[in-house]
Amino acid sequence: METLKNHSAKSGFMLMEVLFAVVIFGTVFTLLLRNQMNLTINVYRTSAIRSRLFQVKDLLVRASSDVNMYDKKKYTKEVNFPDTVLTYSLDKIQKSSSLKSFKNLFIQKVVGKSSEGSESLVTLFYKMEKKKKEPEKTSLNQSGKKLSERQKPEVAQ
Repeated sequence: METLKNHSAKSGFMLMEVLFAVVIFGTVFTLLLRNQMNLTINVYRTSAIRSRLFQVKDLLVRASSDVNMYDKKKYTKEVNFPDTVLTYSLDKIQKSSSLKSFKNLFIQKVVGKSSEGSESLVTLFYKMEKKKKEPEKTSLNQSGKKLSERQKPEVAQ
């Protein structure tokens, strides 16, 4: 058995060595945690931007396919994640534009604004005119019954 008197001072670590190792470990660990925190923040920001873009695109697609949205010149919608206000607008082409010669051509725009930034999508939209139904032309057949254009017998030439 070894006694305390026989124990040499070289067999353990000195207090300064232990403190120096703790400082190095703490510095490396702090740098790793800082990098992890920056990575997490960047992932959240990228996720918020992507989510906002998908919501902007979704509103634009819904507006393009929904006939009732054509009549609305401006539409606003609030979304929770990320906190975003989506604004849809359907504007006429400006008179100074080279596209002014096209009738019924509009600019569709959706903007997603939040405290972190804003994303927008802009497209051109052609609004078809509503056709009025014309009354069918009728004629009389040999027996005196009325025939529409579709029911007329074809005449052989």
